[in-house]
Amino acid sequence: MRRGRWIAAALLAAMGTSFRVGLAATVRGKVVRKSGVVAGVQVTVLNNGTKARTSPVRSGTDGMYSIPNVPAGTYTLEIWPAGAKAPYTVNGVTVSEPETDIHPVIVP
Repeated sequence: MRRGRWIAAALLAAMGTSFRVGLAATVRGKVVRKSGVVAGVQVTVLNNGTKARTSPVRSGTDGMYSIPNVPAGTYTLEIWPAGAKAPYTVNGVTVSEPETDIHPVIVP
């Protein structure tokens, strides 16, 4: 019984960081205009490889947004200003664990 536990512990140690593959990050940032913060705007991230999109979140009264449970990878940040026919995008956003902070995005 003890030998089995030791072997399991050794295997987990040998796996190192590859054991963490299933974890995800929180993507955070701020949406602003030249005149100030942009509250209530819809924000999503689109996975460049799988084309999967996160559920939309809304920026707060301070322009801040937080998108939880985003797997590591390369994404396009999509910001949908009110009445826009297409999102304002930021390409090449690299997400890594445990948090990815994105520079403030200035929208028109």
